[in-house]
Amino acid sequence: MKDLYQYLKEQIVNLPITWRISRYHNKGIALGNKLGSLWEFIDPMVRALIYYFVFIVMFHRKVASNIPPAPWLVIGLGVWFFYSSSIMMGSNSVQAQISLFSKAKFPLSVLPTIEMFKNFENLFGMGIVGALVAIYRGYYPTLYYLQLPYYILALFMVTLAFSLLFSTLVVIFRDFFTYY
Repeated sequence: MKDLYQYLKEQIVNLPITWRISRYHNKGIALGNKLGSLWEFIDPMVRALIYYFVFIVMFHRKVASNIPPAPWLVIGLGVWFFYSSSIMMGSNSVQAQISLFSKAKFPLSVLPTIEMFKNFENLFGMGIVGALVAIYRGYYPTLYYLQLPYYILALFMVTLAFSLLFSTLVVIFRDFFTYY
């Protein structure tokens, strides 16, 4: 239990630094592109449009209760893109950056959190686009939207737990991604 408290303390104490490192990384990637940080939103939206075209237009799939599939697809893919890329990048974060951060007085347990924060804009952007599409199609916010902070917190906790577990396994067993 003491280790859990130490881990949570490291996360809270280093939260501002973690957020800044992830922002600088995203800005550094965006500087090399003409569209800059717009690619963080364009890429997931293009993938969502491809899924929409393949599964909804070509295969005529329907969602239950006559709810339009576009908001479901955009929000669901946004969560999946966040979850999968955060876990994959977070799992490799300690192994890839151990030489850089081991020389500084910086806890290595924060590295998966940095990778998770890098993907937060995609999750937020896809959620906003999905909500706007739902509103456009006539599905307005209800009291159930008050559950969103809980679901987002649960998504962060599960993603962070798996990233931390897998990053430990990758350091011990480098071939872990072969079986993942």
